[in-house]
Amino acid sequence: MPDEKGAPSPGDVKPEPSQDAKPETVPYGRFKEINDKLKELEAQAAKRADDEKKAKEDKMLDEKKYRELLDQRAKELEEAKAEQVKLTEIAKRFQEQQERIRGEALNKIQDPELKKLAEKFSDPADVLEFANKITPREAPYSGKGASPQADADKWARRPGESVVDWSMRVDREIASRK
Repeated sequence: MPDEKGAPSPGDVKPEPSQDAKPETVPYGRFKEINDKLKELEAQAAKRADDEKKAKEDKMLDEKKYRELLDQRAKELEEAKAEQVKLTEIAKRFQEQQERIRGEALNKIQDPELKKLAEKFSDPADVLEFANKITPREAPYSGKGASPQADADKWARRPGESVVDWSMRVDREIASRK
C-alpha cells in the first residue's frame, strides 16, 4: 500500500520477471547491508507511527471519544489479521521455493555418497553451492569461430535436401576437419 506521501512501500514493489527467468544471486554482504538498513528504517518508522498513535489516543481519551477509539482499534485488528494472512502465504511460498531449489540441486548430484552428504545440509543455498561445485560444466562460448548455433545448423538437414545429399555434405565436412 502506498504511504501518506504516495510512495509505494517496499513490499508492494514487484520486480519485473526477466525473460530467461533465471534467479540472480546477490552477494551475502550486500544482502546483509541492505537488509540491516531496511530493518533500521522499518524500526524508525514503526517508532514514529507508535508515537503518533499514542499521542492521538491520548488526545481522544482526553476528549472522551471512546467509541471512535474502539472503532479505530477494531479497524487496526482487522488490518493486522489481513497482514498476518498475507505474511503466512508469503512464508509458505518461500518455503516451497526453498524446497524446490534444494530438490533440484540434489537431483544434479549423481554420486550416491555425495548426494547423501549434500542431504545433510539444511540450507538450500549450501546444497546448491555444493552441487554446482561437484557438477561438471560445459566450457562457455569463447567468441572465437562460429557460434555453437551456427555449428549445429551446419549438421542439420536443410529443407528439400535428400538424405543422400545431406549424408555426403556431412561426410565432406568431417573430412575437411581432419
